[in-house]
Amino acid sequence: MAQQRMRTHTEYDYDRLLELKRVIGRALTRKRVVRQRTANLLLGLFALVVAGAVAMFEKHWIFIILLGGIALYFLTWSILYYHFSTIATIRAMDPRAASCDYFLEKNYLLVTSAKDGVQYRYDTCLRLFETEGNLYFIMEDGQGLILDKENLKGGTVDQLRAWLEEKSGKKAEWMGKSRPNQSV
Repeated sequence: MAQQRMRTHTEYDYDRLLELKRVIGRALTRKRVVRQRTANLLLGLFALVVAGAVAMFEKHWIFIILLGGIALYFLTWSILYYHFSTIATIRAMDPRAASCDYFLEKNYLLVTSAKDGVQYRYDTCLRLFETEGNLYFIMEDGQGLILDKENLKGGTVDQLRAWLEEKSGKKAEWMGKSRPNQSV
């Protein structure tokens, strides 16, 4: 009897994309994210200071309310950066690509959705990340594929990780909240 090839199914929902944004932000774009969040924080604080000064000296309530709104906008973006970034990604995503099946072929990863089917060569992997529920196949062009470990068929999570590490030549980097117990 022939062995079934490994495959998994991933729903690109809010929680999964939020985790992807945080993983990418921590591992690949940390400086840019910190710079953007800091700039938003500083702009928000500056708008608050100006609103305070206008309130103390001029009492132009329209300007105070306008500056307060601007401050609130920038401070909220700074604090909830990953959430807003995830919402923007969901809005830009084609709904037909929000549900994907992944088939681990010999020389490539086949990704199928209602939109299309695409082959990704394993050697295009820049980094391989792992969290409690997912493996992230991050490619050189910045695109990230999420392989859901819970929906895996035809193998175990350890086999999936080993397969991706062997084929991509990259070691899976743990990016989850707490390190799972590893059997030796």
